[in-house]
Amino acid sequence: MDTIIANSTGIVSFSLDGLEQNLNPGNISKFSIEDIKSLINSLVSVKNKDEKLKGLKVIDNFTWFLCTVVEEKQLNGLKEGSKVKLDFKDYQNGPVRAKVKYISESTDGEVLVSFEITDSIKSFYNTRLTDVRVITHEYEGFLVSEKCIVELEKQKGVYIMKEGMVRFVAVDVISVENGFALIKNAENKEGAITQSSGVIKIFDEVVKSTNKVRPNQRVL
Repeated sequence: MDTIIANSTGIVSFSLDGLEQNLNPGNISKFSIEDIKSLINSLVSVKNKDEKLKGLKVIDNFTWFLCTVVEEKQLNGLKEGSKVKLDFKDYQNGPVRAKVKYISESTDGEVLVSFEITDSIKSFYNTRLTDVRVITHEYEGFLVSEKCIVELEKQKGVYIMKEGMVRFVAVDVISVENGFALIKNAENKEGAITQSSGVIKIFDEVVKSTNKVRPNQRVL
């Protein structure tokens, strides 16, 4: 039996693909967008082959990195140092925390982005390619149809049904996407919003046909 002494501690993996020297954190800023695209294509080809390299490697299991190419417009305010969450496909324990480590200069509207991750994911050290969703912002609120949003006295809100009456509730619209609006109750400091009746709560019935009702209308 041969004894191998490693220079540092870490996880031992027998999964090799020949890219161990190139794909390391120190080289991230040296990669071009085309380099990464070529690597992805080569990894897809290797994945489809039965031939495997023999050997082992020791992996730092405290910090690891993910690199991806995105359209510059998708950055949406992201910058180096920004905190995000990464939602990996087929990982059941939810998103993991990450930090934007590097953003390249734009090339033809695309940028190279790398993320530094310290959370552990089972067998991540054997994965080269993965599907991931980058979560840049998280909001809490109520999700309603965009058609439910109305405006009364320059204040956005929704109509809800309360004891057979149509009531206007003032809200702040956090975001609108794909026909839905994420809303939260508007702050009504010192009763400045005179038309608002209370707040929206879970299980409240929100009126969709807003053009057929008016505030304080009784519905039988």
